[in-house]
Amino acid sequence: MAVGIWLALLCAPPAAAEEVAPGAGLPACGPRWATTLVSGDSGRVYDRPDKGILGCLTGAKPRMLARSRADGRIPRLYPDAVAMQGAWVAYLENFIEVDVGDLEVGVMNLRTGRLRQCYLSRWAAAGWGWFSMKELVVGGSGSAAWIGVHEERSGRVREVAVCEGTAVSRLDSGPGIALNSLRLRGTVLTWTNAGSGRSASLK
Repeated sequence: MAVGIWLALLCAPPAAAEEVAPGAGLPACGPRWATTLVSGDSGRVYDRPDKGILGCLTGAKPRMLARSRADGRIPRLYPDAVAMQGAWVAYLENFIEVDVGDLEVGVMNLRTGRLRQCYLSRWAAAGWGWFSMKELVVGGSGSAAWIGVHEERSGRVREVAVCEGTAVSRLDSGPGIALNSLRLRGTVLTWTNAGSGRSASLK
């Protein structure tokens, strides 16, 4: 998984409600022709060009993942930065203001529609604050974790971080973090740094 935040970024338009239609070999929600990004036993997240990225549970109407802020900004979402487990979906959001913006991780419960957001960083087209999310996972209680790379003034920083509630905690950092090593089994999160296995527990 690799999602870069670079110079030219456009906001995706909001999506509206739609009819539920079973998909062949997929959970019975959303149109069968839409591009599935992730899916599980109970639902799926999919992308459709006319409405954006939506998530749904079996037998229920889809929910739009991109929600506008109080200032009217609607986030751009990224098909490569979406994870799902049970009713929970985690995804990267980019709230854009011309040549600057704010990055957040959104975590939505598709059953209730409840959305939590963890703030990551502010970026600028001038060359600071860029972020690339390499891997993203979400647990059964709604905690999300990722491996990402921050482009800071001092250089590039690899990190393993977690979003629990609305707070971000950095679990590990350093150039030795293997970008595709993140795994979640139950509540145990594992990754590799400088060839050594490391772990933490999600709430």
